[in-house]
Amino acid sequence: SFQNNSGKATIEFVFVGFDTVQRPLAVGVIMLILYVLTMICNIANIGFIIMDKRLHQPMYIFICHLALVDMVHCTSSCPTMIGILLVGYKTIYYNSCIVQMFTFHLGATMETFAIAVMAFDRFIAIGSPFWYPTVMTNCRCFFIIISLWLVGASTMFILPASVVPLPVCYFTLKYMFCDYASITRASCADPEPYFNTISILTSCLIFVTFSFICLSYIHIVIVVSK
Repeated sequence: SFQNNSGKATIEFVFVGFDTVQRPLAVGVIMLILYVLTMICNIANIGFIIMDKRLHQPMYIFICHLALVDMVHCTSSCPTMIGILLVGYKTIYYNSCIVQMFTFHLGATMETFAIAVMAFDRFIAIGSPFWYPTVMTNCRCFFIIISLWLVGASTMFILPASVVPLPVCYFTLKYMFCDYASITRASCADPEPYFNTISILTSCLIFVTFSFICLSYIHIVIVVSK
């Protein structure tokens, strides 16, 4: 059935991605335990770094940032999957689905950015140790982190901007949470052009960040081996 744009706020999607799981309660409990442990470890990591002033240095600031990004990424999808498995709550409103999609993909993007900037930090620290305290100050660390979030959010804004105008035809999502693929497949449009767009975007991000990480660590290995 066709749903016009004016009524999208009232649309409820139904997740059916876990319908074939034979022991949803057991899987849900395991996922809940892993999620809670992940959150506790990341919060503890951030807490230790904040409380110990000796750790208020660029390397630990970036580690703290990676922990924060990991929490955002996990929280974007895990609570939905846990709710489906443990209590059978399978519905989500359209607007919430869009927010979840954006947050999930932003979290994934920021994971790669966070690892790349940590490699850059080590690249400078080991490659130019005398310049490191001058080049990589705490203020510059925060500036880099904020800049990465702005770049990541601006890039990922392409996703909701491309799917929100599409009319919705299907209200069943054969997925476990809302991502770009699930929402695109729920529309009346041919998903292939949209999948091609996200594939190109993802490939570019992965290639650039992975190449940067590899080159940074290759340089580090060369410097250390001299």
